[in-house]
Amino acid sequence: MNTPRPNGSCLDGLDFSTLSNNQTGLEREMLRIGADHQLATSAHPVAIGHKLTHAGITVDFSEGLLELVTQPFGRRPAMLDQMRGMHAFVARNLQDEEYCWALSMPPQTQPERVRIAEFGPSLSGRMKQVYRQGLAARYGKIMQVIAGVHYNFSFDPRFLAQEQAVSGSTADAQECRNRLYFRLIRGFGAHAWLLPYLFGASPVAARSSAREDVSGLLSLDADHVYGEYATSLRMSDIGYQSPAQADLVISHHCLEDYVRDLVLATRTPWPEYERLGVRKGEDWVQLNANILQIENEYYSAIRPKQIVQRGERPACALFHRGVSYIEVRLLDVDPFEPLGMSAATAQFMEIFLLVCLAHGEDDWLFAQADRHNQKLAVRYGRRPDLKLMRGASSLPLRHWADELLDECAAVAEKMDAAQGGRAYADAVACQRAKLHAPETLPSQRVLDASAGGYARWAQELSQAHTQAMAQVELNAAELARRGEEVARSFERAAQLEREQGGDFVEFVQQYYDSVCGEMLAALL
Repeated sequence: MNTPRPNGSCLDGLDFSTLSNNQTGLEREMLRIGADHQLATSAHPVAIGHKLTHAGITVDFSEGLLELVTQPFGRRPAMLDQMRGMHAFVARNLQDEEYCWALSMPPQTQPERVRIAEFGPSLSGRMKQVYRQGLAARYGKIMQVIAGVHYNFSFDPRFLAQEQAVSGSTADAQECRNRLYFRLIRGFGAHAWLLPYLFGASPVAARSSAREDVSGLLSLDADHVYGEYATSLRMSDIGYQSPAQADLVISHHCLEDYVRDLVLATRTPWPEYERLGVRKGEDWVQLNANILQIENEYYSAIRPKQIVQRGERPACALFHRGVSYIEVRLLDVDPFEPLGMSAATAQFMEIFLLVCLAHGEDDWLFAQADRHNQKLAVRYGRRPDLKLMRGASSLPLRHWADELLDECAAVAEKMDAAQGGRAYADAVACQRAKLHAPETLPSQRVLDASAGGYARWAQELSQAHTQAMAQVELNAAELARRGEEVARSFERAAQLEREQGGDFVEFVQQYYDSVCGEMLAALL
């Protein structure tokens, strides 16, 4: 029987000063575009480092899909400053007339323009490349160059310690930490629809991205389609979607169940992938023919994460050392911000996640409704009469959003009182303003701005952002430090090539065998 979600909060009576050192980080993806305004087919620029071993500047699927990764910071401005520095360094070192694409959905292009990333001859590098070859075979190359911003978050250790003490639990600190993060993840699932509504910025897609599936979309021009009320086509059925994962249920009840389900998905064959084959002669098609090649192939809006050691499976890292942070993967690149995310968004995300934690009750009756609500929000979020499912009834999206923002405002007030200033309250007020003036939502602004020609607008905006980043001042000390990081990345890559000799087939098998019998017995 469906019943309304309870409103109880584990934040009641909390000393909010114990949250003053929450850590956040960003991962920003962006395409390199050539002088012909098509995806760049050139190799990853040598001047910005080795893509396998540079700590902050790498690539995702394609040679042309840059990924910038900040360290975790206790202050959001510092996080954005580091992103700005990396972005400026990259912009200065692009090839002549190249620029960085400012939107999530790629421009109109053909698959042959997408060059799968190569990571060198080391065994680790080869495995990364074969994994990407598998992604291309399974989903097509165009889907894999859709860009986003990932927001990483971890709790202040003082908060974790306080929660363990208050709970009276006899479990150890790692177990209590895991429970809190999974509580947050469950609460996020129930309210994730709010993020594409407020921050979705991809209502338009190139026809090459939409492929043949344009049902429910309208023609913008010869090369593009759009959703009249869409917020984030990136997160819709023409974005990051996998038929094999459509019915895949990964439990978020606890860490053990989550890891078990992920491991089983990497061991369960999928007929369509079996037909592709794993190898053709000496050439690899994919790492395996299972639902997931590796755990990272699971397309979820949020993930529990633990820092992995080289060659270690994410499942093993989580099982042995627990959750270190969570990664929110639902955010589009903000095309109106050169960094892809504003300071207000970064502040708001922290508050939103705390509200999710307060709603993360252990209730599985609503998982299907949660997925339904998210699908509605990404395809029809700006429709004025849109209603979402809440319990056994429906509720207008904007009414529910108003309620959530009330909760966010209450938490923001307490965070500001503990830390000083009004940064959190102002961030929530910024989102409230968008709710009450839907014409200011990023998705609507994209449609309005591109009325005179989407491709030309996107190109001019992207070039302007890249030029602005290239002009950001980097002092001599920072330039020297970044040069040293580049040199060290090539040294580490060369060292890996020397150390990782041997047979690639055995290397891959050892990777899968790292989920040992003892671990499987504990999970199953």
